Amino acid sequence: MLLSPSVGDASHSQLAALQGTCHGRVKTGKKTCYNKFITQARAHTRTTPNLQVKIMLDDKDIPSRWYNLIADLPEPPPPALHPQTRLPLQAEDLMPLFPKGLIMQEASQERYIDIPEEVLQVYKSWRATPLFRAMRLEKALGTPARIYYKYEGASPAGSHKPNTAVPQAWYNAQEGVSKLVTETGAGQWGSALAFACSLFDLECEGAYVIMVWHL
Repeated sequence: MLLSPSVGDASHSQLAALQGTCHGRVKTGKKTCYNKFITQARAHTRTTPNLQVKIMLDDKDIPSRWYNLIADLPEPPPPALHPQTRLPLQAEDLMPLFPKGLIMQEASQERYIDIPEEVLQVYKSWRATPLFRAMRLEKALGTPARIYYKYEGASPAGSHKPNTAVPQAWYNAQEGVSKLVTETGAGQWGSALAFACSLFDLECEGAYVIMVWHL
């Protein structure tokens, strides 16, 4: 979900100024001031007939690279530890489980990683997914901000999970793997990986986690 100011609305700066004034009030005056802010904010977020609610990208605008958050962190996260030695995991520790291409991504410090062309072509079956403006939520919150959310239910598996299942299956197929085994909770990941495996002629075996049977 994304928040952005209502750029272009003259009343946005007025509301921001009012909110700042409220913040500086003594405790007894803050409640009245904030009530006034909420009232004006709700009026500010009224639905207008010409307001765009849904934003769609063309196929040519689908990103061709993955963004690696690690590159922009102020400091790297602590390393994953080997479950037996409790020492930081090395690349060779992951080799029995993952293909080299995925291990290289895991260790990469690059800001962007190119998406393989075959994966991009699969993505085009449902991406780009629509971006919606949550106008009713804005109104209920009484906020001058614009709130957006992405709808990922358009994928064949009905969730965002094929976004990662497809490249995972592709990288395994490139290195000669013939079968993937996984666990799933509610079934979304299992169905996403089964879908991905079917695209690259891989066998897929999935099992529900034990807690599912106790719910």
